[in-house]
Amino acid sequence: NTGQDQWGQVPLFNFRAYGDYPTTINMYLTLPFVKYFGLNPITTRLPTAILSFLFIPISYLFVKNKKLGLLIAFLVAISPWTVFTGRAVYQSTVAQTIFFLGIILLLKSTKNKSLLPIASLIFWLSAFAYHSTKIVVPLIFFSYLLIFKNQVFTKSNTKNLILSGIISSILAI
Repeated sequence: NTGQDQWGQVPLFNFRAYGDYPTTINMYLTLPFVKYFGLNPITTRLPTAILSFLFIPISYLFVKNKKLGLLIAFLVAISPWTVFTGRAVYQSTVAQTIFFLGIILLLKSTKNKSLLPIASLIFWLSAFAYHSTKIVVPLIFFSYLLIFKNQVFTKSNTKNLILSGIISSILAI
């Protein structure tokens, strides 16, 4: 109700919790459910369950070949890693969904330049979903810029590149 944790702090990126300093994305995704449906096990698990479910179509979109994409989506849907972690509240489930969505949008932004700022926002937000993504996101983002420099650094893409740079800088700092 107050936006503060149990220590009276307003957590932006990490909060103290019980000394394990979890990331805050999962907490902020849970807040609307708790506000409207009350604090109970279902409302705390619902955002993670929704994102776990959304990981299935995202995994399909990750693969170019439609038949292989269906196979991958099927394997993700029946994978114990997806099913069991989707029923509990794990930061890694939230991170994997946001991370892969960000990768897909980054790859699609090579053709549709207007997706670059949105892709940057989602991709860099995944860094706030789990601690290991704080290491992986900058590495992959700068690798993307190096690999696709001919498609990204064009005169017609200057506005999107500047906006993406601002978003990325703010979230990276």
